Amino acid sequence: MKKGPFSNEEKAALTKAVYDYLEMHNIDKSLVLNLIFKRQYKNSDALDLKKHQGFWKYVSQVLPNRSTESSYRCVTRMFHPDNFNGKFSEKEDEAILKLYSVYGPSWKMIGEMIGRMGTAVKDRYTLLEKKSFTGAGEWTDEEEKKYIEIVQDMKNKNQFVNGMPVFSEISKRLGTRSPKQCYVHWAFTKQDFIEGKKYPFTIFDRQEYLEKLQNLKVQDETQVDWKKVSNPKKPWKYFMYSKDWAITKNKYYNKEDTKDKTFSECVKSILKIVNDEIYRLIMDDKNFRNTNENLNEDNNFGYQISQ
Repeated sequence: MKKGPFSNEEKAALTKAVYDYLEMHNIDKSLVLNLIFKRQYKNSDALDLKKHQGFWKYVSQVLPNRSTESSYRCVTRMFHPDNFNGKFSEKEDEAILKLYSVYGPSWKMIGEMIGRMGTAVKDRYTLLEKKSFTGAGEWTDEEEKKYIEIVQDMKNKNQFVNGMPVFSEISKRLGTRSPKQCYVHWAFTKQDFIEGKKYPFTIFDRQEYLEKLQNLKVQDETQVDWKKVSNPKKPWKYFMYSKDWAITKNKYYNKEDTKDKTFSECVKSILKIVNDEIYRLIMDDKNFRNTNENLNEDNNFGYQISQ
């Protein structure tokens, strides 16, 4: 099943399926929310929901590569009346943090209390949580030293779960990085704790996955299966390739450059630039043998990409 953000074409297909169903069953368009949010309208007599139990199956079938659950989440988010309430205010941010401290991740309940979608509240809390950490960009030597001490201490105390440390605990003890940042850092340094080895992400690795992207022949970035792009012999998680793609695309292109190009055209152009860089490195033999230049100066995922 396809995962990741829904493209505009997919959203349009789901919207059309919703209104096609209304027309097919002679349901007035004003009752679309009753049909989609039946839990909130379960006591309403405007629509006999028992007759429309096949609604989600009908809507989701227009996207056979998506699960019914993911199509459901996309449609409910598009049609939710609280999805278009503008930017969050400082008062709302304060309320989210206070309500979370009381109710925990009860996003739907918190959302109803402040007049926002539950998923929007969850996303906002995640952003607020990130802002509470001061660390960004490459890890400092002090952070790296403290991180290694914490992970080694957790390993010595058998506090690993399924072969990994508890990242929320690392974040709490480190103080400057979020649990997600700690997880991403672990994905690129775990071999230091397992085999004592390090695997830098090189320009040749970038060339390899770009060639795989080109061979996929997909028309939209959301259609990419990053597991097929990744190299199973390397220690990096497949989503790291998508992150590096975002970095690479931003490095070589701006939005004006890419807006009139298809995804495959962008990949082809960027691959040519990378191939040219590799060619120059090889031709400059001294530079090729000695360089350790960091390619990702704008990379804030906490890992090194070196030539």
